[in-house]
Amino acid sequence: MTLRLAATEYGAGPALAILHGLFGAGRNWATIAQRLAAHRRVVALDLRNHGASPWAEAMDYAEMADDVRATMQALGHRRYALLGHSMGGKAAMVLALAHREEVERLVVVDIAPAAYPPHHLAYVQAMRGLDLAGVTRRAEAEAQLAAAVPNPAKRAFLVQNLVFDEGRARWRLNLDAIERAMPTLIGGFAISAAFSGARPRGLLGIIEAIVHSWFGAAIALAIAFGLACFAGWLAVTGFRRSNRSAIGKRWLLGVGMLGDAVLYAGFVIVVLGIAWRGGGGNETALHGWVAWLFANTGGRALVGLVGAGVLGGGIGVLIWGWTRDVEQPLALSPRGKRLTTPISRFGVTGRGAALVLIGLYLLWAAFAADPSKAHGLGGALQQLHATALGWIVLLLFAASFIASAFFDLLEAFYRRVD
Repeated sequence: MTLRLAATEYGAGPALAILHGLFGAGRNWATIAQRLAAHRRVVALDLRNHGASPWAEAMDYAEMADDVRATMQALGHRRYALLGHSMGGKAAMVLALAHREEVERLVVVDIAPAAYPPHHLAYVQAMRGLDLAGVTRRAEAEAQLAAAVPNPAKRAFLVQNLVFDEGRARWRLNLDAIERAMPTLIGGFAISAAFSGARPRGLLGIIEAIVHSWFGAAIALAIAFGLACFAGWLAVTGFRRSNRSAIGKRWLLGVGMLGDAVLYAGFVIVVLGIAWRGGGGNETALHGWVAWLFANTGGRALVGLVGAGVLGGGIGVLIWGWTRDVEQPLALSPRGKRLTTPISRFGVTGRGAALVLIGLYLLWAAFAADPSKAHGLGGALQQLHATALGWIVLLLFAASFIASAFFDLLEAFYRRVD
């Protein structure tokens, strides 16, 4: 749901919206806003769950961008410049990518379009752990935070969010929502996300979350190597089948395997890029690519075609999973197949359903001409998680991903490759 944000305006002239960072507020920029007001109509905003703005359960960059856009339009600003700091910088990037016709120029401070370690979670937990019952001054809260937040400047910055209503202290920040918005993982980790409300991620988001450590980079390289081997096998097998068969089912299967080889080769390039740069595979990157395509002739049609292809592929996987013997290429005993086929079929179903979701979101983005509507697996799961029974759906996907991994292991050990 889009929110009307609290805003303080200064000066006159072309509009400039200022978006603060995590744990901040528009008032942090008051001095700079007053100086810029000599040439601009400066609008210092409080982002959702911060300052005087309304609270909301959901909190991601697309929603924050929508809030800023709706608020600026409500204030009569149809075209404006954006200045975003840290978290506000990422929200500004998403808004500029999705609605570039409205954004005159973009200034991003102290942030890059990449994944970062979730080190701010410790600050959230420290603030939530404070006993505010006897706190009457901010200095007392600072003293309680000293052990968890040794930096005095950081402590002073955090406690500026402490306000007193009729002598009782409370946080102006929606700490629960902010904590839920911190990055988490999917797959087996999607189970914990379903119960905790934390944010699910796609495969590339998982790799981004772990790649900042040495073992995470090693895992990313191992994944890239495995995907490269699989892409090579698909390419060789697909070429042999398409080259030796007349046009028919086996020929189409061979062409399909060649297409899969290209897809997995693309995954290899993306994973290697994440391992090298530490980011680049998240929703912001996807929105950026889609926005770039929309800005070029035929871009919307191309995104729509890709969406239709992904949707068709997902439907095909679902049909294959429920009408064919998915374990036919596996060298398993009849008894082994009876035991494992239901699990494999369930895993294939989850895989197909995920493709259907991604395809539908790509089609929606193309139809609405809105890059923010496009989602990868992590973003699609986030959208489902925000619904009334989202945690149940997330649990089903988590179970199906585990089943899909089990099926992949069976293929790795028992598939006939002749």
